[in-house]
Amino acid sequence: MVTPWYYPLDEDLRMAGSIGDVLTIARMTELSRYLAHGVAGGLEKISIAPKGTEKTADSLGYTGDCLVACGKERVVTPMFEMIAMKPAA
Repeated sequence: MVTPWYYPLDEDLRMAGSIGDVLTIARMTELSRYLAHGVAGGLEKISIAPKGTEKTADSLGYTGDCLVACGKERVVTPMFEMIAMKPAA
């Protein structure tokens, strides 16, 4: 099975190829997002994190979900852009 480009954002642990992949994917599970939401909100309330941190974390999670959905539907694929300069003659 070919590993899709969006696997680090998906919460499907079957895509993991190594222990490192399991840890990468585990960050995107619903439980991890819930904990991150709580930690960000708590840090924001005690003024360690700036206002808006919790909302930003939620927005990033939602964006990850949207990227995974688009990747599964093949609506969007990643692009590699390389910028080079022609050597002086």
